[in-house]
Amino acid sequence: DSDKIEELEFDPQVNLAFSRDRTREWVSVSGTARTTRDAATIRELYQLGWKAWFADEGGDRNGGPGDPRIVLVGVDAESAVYFKVNKPRPLVVFEVARAIVTGTPPKVGTTRELGERVFDADGGLSEGTQGTWRSGDLESDVSDKRR
Repeated sequence: DSDKIEELEFDPQVNLAFSRDRTREWVSVSGTARTTRDAATIRELYQLGWKAWFADEGGDRNGGPGDPRIVLVGVDAESAVYFKVNKPRPLVVFEVARAIVTGTPPKVGTTRELGERVFDADGGLSEGTQGTWRSGDLESDVSDKRR
């Protein structure tokens, strides 16, 4: 019954962004969303904490894995950009402090991009293909499959 499902049906292009406060690392993934009400998949992935988001309305609308209100949203990745810290925490603190004083961005890690040719039709990394990840002029082969 969520407006979000209607929005995804109208425009399935999405962006997912995650960050880790402790390290300041982040990842941003763009792709195409798809929804499923497949009961077996919902049962397989279901976690008890989901019940908090689906109030018990009686019958099968009880917030459990058989609740018809539960819809899974998957994303077929098309591109990803991420920032990886490559210095120890004390140096990161120093670099950030120096950046505040000098007005120049801190150099504490690298930003990398995974482009379309790296992802397979299911949004995972292509198996057996040679994609690239970029950090400035640095390029590295990416050939293993990860999600």
